[in-house]
Amino acid sequence: FAEYSFGFGFTFIVMGFAILSYEYLLAYAGRQLITLLLPITFLFTAWIMIFIY
Repeated sequence: FAEYSFGFGFTFIVMGFAILSYEYLLAYAGRQLITLLLPITFLFTAWIMIFIY
């Protein structure tokens, strides 16, 4: 249960950082896709590590 609660909390933290970084980097043209892909890949790697553990 601790792994899942940590995963959900980590998911919310990553979502918050993704929204903040997206709002911060919105001024750069053409960087939206990269800005969205970085936290998504980070989140998927974290989920894979949690499921392996």
